[in-house]
Amino acid sequence: MGLRGPCPVSNILAEKLITGIRAVCREDGALARPSAQLVVIAVLCAALAGSLAYVGYLLSQPPVVVEHKRLTIVDDAGREVELPVPVERVISLESPVTELIYALGAQDKLVAVDKYSIFPPGVQEEKPVVGSAWSPDMERIVELAPDVVFTWPSEKTLAELEEKGIPTVVFYPHTLGGIKEDILLLGRLLGVPERAREIVAFMDEKLAAITERTADMALENRTRVYIEFYKPGQTIGAGTFTNEFILMAGGVNIAAALPPKFTMVSDEFVVEADPEVIVCVVNPKKPYTTPEEVAARPGWETITAVRESRIYTISYELVNWNPRLVLCVMQLAKWFHPELFADLDLEAEQEELYQSIYGLSAGTAASCQLPSWASWAPGLMAMPAPLAEEEGFI
Repeated sequence: MGLRGPCPVSNILAEKLITGIRAVCREDGALARPSAQLVVIAVLCAALAGSLAYVGYLLSQPPVVVEHKRLTIVDDAGREVELPVPVERVISLESPVTELIYALGAQDKLVAVDKYSIFPPGVQEEKPVVGSAWSPDMERIVELAPDVVFTWPSEKTLAELEEKGIPTVVFYPHTLGGIKEDILLLGRLLGVPERAREIVAFMDEKLAAITERTADMALENRTRVYIEFYKPGQTIGAGTFTNEFILMAGGVNIAAALPPKFTMVSDEFVVEADPEVIVCVVNPKKPYTTPEEVAARPGWETITAVRESRIYTISYELVNWNPRLVLCVMQLAKWFHPELFADLDLEAEQEELYQSIYGLSAGTAASCQLPSWASWAPGLMAMPAPLAEEEGFI
């Protein structure tokens, strides 16, 4: 149903009538002489005739229709989803999406988050927590009446939300290109496309500062890398943004020939590949291993990374599809090629990112400082690491 735009005619008529009444009245409120009354009445009749003609013209015009724009997208699960844009009430069941909403400056539209959304600092004090993508508080979600729920691809959760008539969008990028596309899509859905483009441009600029030194690096000059996720022997192959991070930083993934998903490998596989650097992705509050424990694994004493003490741990928050991934690539570059990247100041880069992208003050940024990578900074993490299959990091 259309809504007609505001009409100024009633205001015009009221003004003319008030002027006319004042003209036929004396200061004491009595009517003026008859001749004056007739003149004013004639003027009012003429004005009324003109105004009515204008009203007739307006009524003959098509109505001004106020519509909500709708956008049809294809999400990362391959589903077509139609949404009103910009959306006004959103729930995020993905920690990367939550921090991106803050980075986009659209946190006022965020009505609830999942239990793994712990960045920026204080998010769980500001927003209700509604479980996770794999175990959502469905009753609370329905009460909050979101326009859309952003979630990982949990078939059970998607089906439950669809049954309750709540639209969903799955964000699950597998490559760096997919990450940037999802940031731009999120910006469109939230009505802040320009800010999304700014974030992508910032990431491109920072990553280019790394790849301009590594892009033409010969294979024999690249560092052989074994990256392990959450438990001994679990790694990942090519076709993933993790593999791209390694390549951009001047490394080569010893598991690049394996499928683009979490895959278990044997000790013999790692020993034979002889990585020069070993990186373990951990929850820094509850790391599943330490560099010392990795070095002590039976048969690993011959591995170059073990002999040269080049075993490192890194938080799963950084090996993820959020803007902080640039810090991950920078740190990997310093580990893989310390001399080539000796001039790279990680602390300065982090402070710039936290202030430019997340709007954190210098003091808050300092409290979130990256650890020295030997001992973890207190307060960096506040929640236990999710299961690999739940958070889906690749």
